[in-house]
Amino acid sequence: MRAVAQFALVAIASFAFSLPASAQTLYGSLVGNVTDESGLSVPGATVKITHAETSQTREATTNETGGYSFPNIPPGTYQVDATLTGFQSFSSRGVVVRQSTSIRVDVRLTVGTLQETVLVSGAAAILQTESAAVQMLTTSEQIESMPTSSRAYQSFMTLMPGVSQPYTMQAGGINNPARSMGVSVNGQPPNNTVFRIDGANATNQWYPDLQSYSPGLEAVETVSVVTNSFDADQGMAGGAAVNVQVKTGSNSLRGSLFEYLTDTRLKNRPYFLPAGVDKGYDQKHIFGGTMGGPIVRNKLFYFVSIESETRRVREGTVQLAEGEVSTGTTGLNSLPTADIRRGDFSRTGTVLYDPLTGNPNGTGRTPFAFANCPGVSATSDPRFAGCNFIPASRIHPIPKALLSKLILPTSDASRDNYYARDNYEANLAKIDTKVTYTPGNKLNVNVRTSWLGSRQNSHGIFPSVDGAEYNPLSVGRLWQANITSGAVAATSILSPTFVVDTVYGYTPYHSWVEPEGPKDKCWGEEFGIPGACQPPLSRDRVTPGFNMGWAMVTPSQFRDYGDNQISWAGNAGWTKGAHNVKFGFDLNKMYLNHYETQAGTFTFNGGATALNGGASP
Repeated sequence: MRAVAQFALVAIASFAFSLPASAQTLYGSLVGNVTDESGLSVPGATVKITHAETSQTREATTNETGGYSFPNIPPGTYQVDATLTGFQSFSSRGVVVRQSTSIRVDVRLTVGTLQETVLVSGAAAILQTESAAVQMLTTSEQIESMPTSSRAYQSFMTLMPGVSQPYTMQAGGINNPARSMGVSVNGQPPNNTVFRIDGANATNQWYPDLQSYSPGLEAVETVSVVTNSFDADQGMAGGAAVNVQVKTGSNSLRGSLFEYLTDTRLKNRPYFLPAGVDKGYDQKHIFGGTMGGPIVRNKLFYFVSIESETRRVREGTVQLAEGEVSTGTTGLNSLPTADIRRGDFSRTGTVLYDPLTGNPNGTGRTPFAFANCPGVSATSDPRFAGCNFIPASRIHPIPKALLSKLILPTSDASRDNYYARDNYEANLAKIDTKVTYTPGNKLNVNVRTSWLGSRQNSHGIFPSVDGAEYNPLSVGRLWQANITSGAVAATSILSPTFVVDTVYGYTPYHSWVEPEGPKDKCWGEEFGIPGACQPPLSRDRVTPGFNMGWAMVTPSQFRDYGDNQISWAGNAGWTKGAHNVKFGFDLNKMYLNHYETQAGTFTFNGGATALNGGASP
């Protein structure tokens, strides 16, 4: 058993000149300067921004240098309006603000009346000049329209410079039930890349290369990657800081549906599949949808995403995909032949020596054949091969019982003589929800709750010889996971020059694996193996392993992981004239609580029936 709690508290502060003070991991910002036709600064102008998706507005007045700043604004599309008595009004539409970005919209006012408006729309993308951070962004449009690996948003990060090909590690099962991917940026180790979902930490503390949770692909709005010159609130990262933003509802009702299907009939026949054996049944469905819209227009919004995956394999002959796990090795396996199970090595060419003869160090032993067939006294005797066997009385009852449960080979070969087929069921579901509350222009609250449920049952690769539901030598394995990931984020505009925000994240994480079948069954007792399960100190129920050159027992040990984590961060930004000050804190607490057992293993290498200094079986 292993239980560890990790605690980290980081206090951050930054000072800037003419830069927005904002919590860039969750939000964006709009900044700019207002000038007249001659290029002189225009102080006292009123600048108003309107969030197109929620109709939320904010206002600011330009300072003595004509500058304005809107920190901590929700990502989306904005309209920027500027007015001042004696000048024509100015309006810029379709200004797109993404998380972790600061967009500059400079305004030039022309002398005239307020009834006259200078309208700017369809502006080209603006170069990011408001922050020294080196950052890149992947949008939902790219994620939904381009091919992906394992339906993981991490695979799209290769669109960004310096990002190596993401890889799947320990996918599925209990180590990585979210089927997330490791990412190396600019040659840094993958565990130096810190992932956050809506600002909340998403690190898998058992495998730091990975993430404890990954949202459904259709739920992701943007993926922001900062690789250098991190802002203060993007600390705890050495290689890159990655923040994933889940979609938010708006005043428009929008939704989507999707389904993907793969089937045995669409796949080639495996090369090593024996002649006359069909491909079996294998079908995989990935389906789901999204829906988002208003609950109360302009105030309360919702978004829901559901992604489900089911797979059913019956007598399958194909490799399982990333994120799927198997008990034993499907395909060609080596099983002991019927002769060898009886102790008959007459056709192997290997001489068996009686371990009860000779010296304790293995010298001076005599072959079994000499006692089995009186008169045979040399290995060169033509009768020797027929006498080269272990007497039935010398075979212990436990290996006899083990061999009685082991299916016979399907060919006469001594190796690769049985083609094991897979029987597998899997269900995976991801549900991502977000509720956004904007009661006015000074408060914005987002509550995200995500849930993952996973159940993978890989049955044993060796069927029962007596028609029983389970074969004690090849008990299947049942992997399960129940993970919740949530974040509560709020931004409050206390004054036009003072903004605070906070985000609280929580991840209750539970995954476990156990042998299938009755929970009070000790499979090793089926063969009379003493102390096979050893309750109550061991919760393992699987039959001990046997290593002897042939496949005998498929592994199915017990594991139970409870790796919960919480995070809490807060930031405050204060603007005074052309100066901005930002300060805050970042707290992370991670628990590592593991219960692991290891089934016993018996190893036989042939030395017991070999001659020390002579030939070995």
